[in-house]
This record gives sequence, structure tokens and C-alpha cells, in this order.
Amino acid sequence: MIGIGLHIGNRVIGGSIDAQAQAHYNRVIADGGVVPAGLSGVNAFFTAVKAIYGTTDITTAVSVGVDAHYLGYKLGAGAGATSGQAVQKLYSCAGSSGDVVQTTAASQPLLLAHNGANYFKNVAVTGNSCSAPKALTQTDTLEFITKLDLIDGDSFQGYAIGTVDNSSTSRQFYVFYSGGSFGLLYGSGLAQTANATTTTSRYDGWLRVTLEKSGVNSLVKFYKSEETSITNPNLVTWTQIGATVTGIYAPMTTTATNFNILSGGGSSNASIAKCYYAHISETIGGSPLSVFNPNQYNASTSQTQWTSTTGEVWTINTGTTTSGYKGVLVNRTIVQGDGIDDGLNQNSNILLFVNGTNYTSLRKFDLTEGNRSILSMGNNPNEFDYKHTSNRINSVEPLITPNLLFNFYAMQRNESSLQAIANLNNGATTTNTITAIGTNLNKVYLFGNIYGQNGNGIVNTAITTPNLDNSTTRTAMYNYIRSINNNAF
Repeated sequence: MIGIGLHIGNRVIGGSIDAQAQAHYNRVIADGGVVPAGLSGVNAFFTAVKAIYGTTDITTAVSVGVDAHYLGYKLGAGAGATSGQAVQKLYSCAGSSGDVVQTTAASQPLLLAHNGANYFKNVAVTGNSCSAPKALTQTDTLEFITKLDLIDGDSFQGYAIGTVDNSSTSRQFYVFYSGGSFGLLYGSGLAQTANATTTTSRYDGWLRVTLEKSGVNSLVKFYKSEETSITNPNLVTWTQIGATVTGIYAPMTTTATNFNILSGGGSSNASIAKCYYAHISETIGGSPLSVFNPNQYNASTSQTQWTSTTGEVWTINTGTTTSGYKGVLVNRTIVQGDGIDDGLNQNSNILLFVNGTNYTSLRKFDLTEGNRSILSMGNNPNEFDYKHTSNRINSVEPLITPNLLFNFYAMQRNESSLQAIANLNNGATTTNTITAIGTNLNKVYLFGNIYGQNGNGIVNTAITTPNLDNSTTRTAMYNYIRSINNNAF
């Protein structure tokens, strides 16, 4: 019988905890790892998978099962864009031998944690942003409020919000953070800044900027609040940063018709930041003209857009390069590879399967990557994977749409019949001929495969079973994996 109860801290009140779920959670915490879903999330995962397979021992159903949000991760040192937020380890529900690990800091994938509030993340890659068509109707008074985590740098400025700004000539209005100072560029190149009263290269909290026309002058004020637990901008207590900045009023040369969140004028000055909320008003303290609120995003409705309470449609834009971390809206803890050198693999060889099934919730940003795998299982030189030119599942690969989250359920290998089957999102089964391996596939790779090439994408859930699952089991696994991925597919 499945227990139902309330999770408080590390306990569940009024229900029961699966013993293997408790042991997994204890192992992660003792190792210095983190489980965003908590003990109740681990328990729900173990309980659901065991019920699907009708077993009391999850290791009889799963050889390797990883999910950063529900089964946990351990932070690594990281390097560059991943410094302080890299994945060193993803913990397997089937035990430590199934954990996937990366000990080289420069090759650790990006970890984007989710702790209850959605946000948009950019990592200074051109083309990454969220944008919405919205016109400023007048320009004498503006108020900008945002909640963000901005990371400064030597060769770029952290842009929070602005109009279409792909070049300096079209840039009309943007708020930025650079060199420990907040700034506002408004009109025809008039830059106005205020010291952030800090020497750090990072700002995490609320920011408010007001602009008023006073005769021929403009008055700009900057405010901040480090009340990061507050989610309602109307409840924030503001502290002005520095003195009011007075400058010559410079009207916009053209009417602003499009707002961008965390964009930039090019690869040298795109943003490295997280944005949790933003709005623009044309009166100080008045109703917003435009609201950017990622918590209004619903993955089950659309993975690329949502409609704001103020009517505009926000679009998640992804850069077109085949490498580098893409801009993503984070609504659960995810792990992202850069397509260059990121990769995780099991820390020891274990018997996976000659015959078996794999379930994966993944997003691939580029389909022209040749042998660059998002996930592979192999014992060199043979492999079984998700990549563009694979002769294992090539017939199903063209169904993938770049940038969207998909669940390939039942990527199934049958050695006895030399066939592989694949189902995309519980759709029709595609069969493909495979070559004989004769021995068990013995290692799982995420983002990097056995040929040393790395995939550019995201893996949320990856489960490998030692069974040729029937259609009933495959559908049940599809439904469960879909549910823990916010019904995005």
C-alpha cells in the first residue's frame, strides 16, 4: 500500500517512507549532495517506479536512474560560466555504482537549481533572451523594477532589461550592471550610473530605477533591496543607491516597440544572470505597462512562450550557435551540457543490458552535430545512443524539434532479434536494425559519448532498465516521467 502524507523538512507526517528511498536520500545528504524535491520527492519517485514494475526492490527494475531534481546532485568546482554552479555528480536510484560523475572542473555541466520560483537564465551567449512586443507610449517618466541575480565581468555588462538592442544605434533604453555600479542608458546614448555601494562583482536582489523629466534635465534614481525572500514588488522596502543623478534629458530617437530580458548588444556584452521578475511602468508607482514573470510560464501549454498579465507574449529565445549554454527558463532543476567538453559518466562499469529499455527526458539544441551525443550507453566501439547520425535510432531522430523538451521513451535494444525500437512521446513505434554486440553495454554517458564528442542540450531524467518493457509498462513510464517534467511533452 502506498502511504500518503505531508512532507515537513526531512520527515513525512501521516504516511510511510519507502526504505530504499530513505536510504537513497541519506546517501545523497551524507555525501554532501542536494535533493531539491526533498525526501518526499525521492519517496514519490521510488514508490511510482516500483509500482509500475510491481517490485519491492528498485534495483530489479532500474540499472541506472538519474534526475537532478528528484534524485539529487552534488555541486562541483566548475570553471568559467559554470563556476559555483556545476554538476560533479548525479545520484542513481539504483545505487552508487550507477552514479554519473565528472571530476574535471572544466568539463562539469551547468547545474541550474530550482527552489520554488521560476527564472530565466542567460550565460552571455548571443541570441539568448526573453522578448515581448510592447511599445512605450511616452518617455518623460519611467520606472523599472526587477528581481535578479546579476554577475558582472571584465568584458561585458550585465543587461537586465532593454529595448531591441542588437547594435548601439538601435539601443534606446536599458538597465545594466557593470564594475560594481548600476546604470541606465536612455535616449541617444546618455549613460547615467550610480554606485552600487559594493565592491563585489555580483548583485542578488531587487533593483528599482526611476527616470523623471524636470525641465531640460532628467532625474534618475537607483534603489535596491536584498529582501530576496519577497516575491511581491509592492512589499519590498527600497534603499536609494547613491545620490539622484541629474543629466540633460535625451528623448528616444525612435519609439521602443520591443522589450528584452537579459539580452545584450553582442557576445562581448550579453548577460550572465538570472531574472525572476521585471516590470516597466510609465508612471512612478503606477500600474505596470509590461510585466515579465516566469512563474506565469506553463510548460504544458507552451515551452517557448507565455502571455503576461499585461497582455504581451513573452518568447524564450535561444542562440543559434552549436555550442555554449543556451538561455533557458528554469521551472525544475536541470543539467545542461555546452557541446564542447561537458560530460558525465558512470564511475565504474556495471552490467546494463544486452536486451533492455531506456527512458530519457531530454532537450537537444542542435540536430547537425554528427556524433555528438546527449546520452549514450556503450562498451567501445559499440554504442546505443541519442545523436544525429546514429545507425541505432537514426530513423526516429528526425522527429525531434530543436530546443524543445522531449521524452524518448522505450529506446529499446533487443539483441536476439537485432532490432531497436524507439517511441517519441508515446507515439508510434519505430523499428531499426542494429548490429550485434554480444556483450552487455556497460556504461552510461551524459553529454559526452565514447567517441569523445559532446552534445549540446539538457537531460532531466534518464532511466535504464534491464528489461524489454512491454507497451503497458512503457506507457506507464512515459506518463510518470512526463508528470515529473511539468507535463512539458
